[in-house]
Amino acid sequence: MPTPPLSDENWKDYPEEIERLEKIAQERKKFNNLAEANEDRALYIDWAKDRAKRVHEEMKADPDIKHTGKEICGFDERLALDGGEWEIWRASAEGNTVFDNRRIDDRDVCIRKKCERHANWRSIFADESQLQGRLFSEHLVQLKHEERKIKDRQKKRSIRDSREGVVETGPWLS
Repeated sequence: MPTPPLSDENWKDYPEEIERLEKIAQERKKFNNLAEANEDRALYIDWAKDRAKRVHEEMKADPDIKHTGKEICGFDERLALDGGEWEIWRASAEGNTVFDNRRIDDRDVCIRKKCERHANWRSIFADESQLQGRLFSEHLVQLKHEERKIKDRQKKRSIRDSREGVVETGPWLS
């Protein structure tokens, strides 16, 4: 059933619904942006893991570097950037180059073996990114549900108001 047009008077009767729908639209935009930034961060984490493996292989192949064969830490300091700093870096020329190439090429990583300072950074950052993604998705679903409820109420009022004063006739009423 198509949605009947809402009359202007129905909209004027409930300004708090209009305000809430506008706020929901703003929140959805904000959380979509946050979710996109989180996806970029998750990609960067994967690329940092790949780069750590590449640097480790390069070190093993280099005869000038004394290497015990153990995997290096591979931590990238950019992973420690907070949300605002990450967005600034992501929008920078360096950030754009990394995301355009879909790979991190510099060797600015922690090359210690069994690094206590950055212990388990791979799983910590991956888990945090997954959790953030789920939280953003859940919040977006809640906003969408709230928006749907408001629009359904408006639709019901519109149908009720459009039928007001209509007298039904038919052969059963004769």
